[in-house]
Amino acid sequence: MTGVTGFLAKIILEKLLRSVKNFRRIYVLIRPKKGMAIEERFKNQVLGSRCFECLKKEMPYFDEWVSEKVIPVGADITKPGLNLSPEDKARIENEAQIVINSAASVSFNDKLDKAIKINLKGSLRMMELAKSCKNIEIFTQISTAYVNSDKEG
Repeated sequence: MTGVTGFLAKIILEKLLRSVKNFRRIYVLIRPKKGMAIEERFKNQVLGSRCFECLKKEMPYFDEWVSEKVIPVGADITKPGLNLSPEDKARIENEAQIVINSAASVSFNDKLDKAIKINLKGSLRMMELAKSCKNIEIFTQISTAYVNSDKEG
C-alpha cells in the first residue's frame, strides 16, 4: 500500500485494520525523508493521526499488534524499481495478494513533468510491482478527487 502518509490512504488503512481481521501483514511503502527513518514517519505521520484513536481505545495492545501486522518499507514511486531493496522486493513479490496505490501529488501547481513522474509513472511502477507478485489477486489505483470532472467527452 502506498500513500499512507496522505489523508485518504490513512483512512483506508484504518478501515482495513478495523474491519479485516484475517490478514497476515500489510506492507506500507513510505518515501524516506532526510533525517527521519521510515518507521518514525509511519509512527508519527500515520499512526499519530486522529483516525486511529478509536482503534487505539478498542485495542489496549494496538501498538504491539500493528508492529507485527503493518510493516513500513522504504520506497520511492518516482524511482526505477521503486527504489526497493532486493530483500523488500522479494518479500512483497512472494507475499502480496492485494496492491493498493494511493501515492500521488495532489497539488494543482506542480509542473507537468513532476506530476507525470509521480502520478503517471509512479502508478505504472506500482502496477509493474503488482504484476511481479506471485499471488496477486487485486491491484487498486486510487486517484485524486479531482480526476472525474462533470465534463463529457
